[in-house]
Amino acid sequence: MKRNPAARRFWGGDVACTACGVAFGAVFLAASAAHAVIINPGDTTGKNSVPNLTGSFTIPPGALVVPDPNSGAGVVFNALNAQSQSVFSGTLHYEVFHDTTDPNSTLDFVYWIDVTGGPDNPNRLTVMSFANFTTDVDYVNGTGAVAPSDATRGTFNNGQTLGFDFSPPTGVAPGQDTDYLMVKTNSLTYNSGMANLIDGGVASTFVPIPFGTAVTMPVPEPATAGTLAVATFGLLLRRRRQSSCEK
Repeated sequence: MKRNPAARRFWGGDVACTACGVAFGAVFLAASAAHAVIINPGDTTGKNSVPNLTGSFTIPPGALVVPDPNSGAGVVFNALNAQSQSVFSGTLHYEVFHDTTDPNSTLDFVYWIDVTGGPDNPNRLTVMSFANFTTDVDYVNGTGAVAPSDATRGTFNNGQTLGFDFSPPTGVAPGQDTDYLMVKTNSLTYNSGMANLIDGGVASTFVPIPFGTAVTMPVPEPATAGTLAVATFGLLLRRRRQSSCEK
């Protein structure tokens, strides 16, 4: 079967086109891998070469391990100030999934906030403890009204505290909810940990967190992965070119 002329020019025409194809492949693969934002202790997304959050995550196709509590109603929170006055209230939701895209079927943790009362707007969510676990973070775009402005990981106790900020001081206003905040981990089990919602007061509640022994999952360095991608794509182009020439 003959290729159409346009396809032949792309796949086997000349060295220049092959180089273009290799460059295209490298850019495509780099873009597809760019969604992963692995933050280590002391990191803040968007600073010091750590990528920004992009909202590129989707809910994993794996089995739901922990459903949203209270039949999807979440856990009610009420933040009090130093005078024991309510400053904001609402519900915190969470779910845990086995990620079947990972051969180890590690756990993905999802959290989101629904604010129902003010006068303050919570602008930060922290969850602990993620100590000694890998945290690949982002959010699921379009699942709520407010996206996180950044994610942070503290340095204390091997990075136990993971946080999401919501454009302080704007925060999440009464009547608004956040996008799903997802944390992909290398944990196989979970336990109960503490979540804090923060602004003029603090509301605390229990949520699932990673637990047990972390699975070792070696990931190629970005430069290495890019080099391998270019080499693989170039080899495919060369084979197609040779095949076209033989025909």
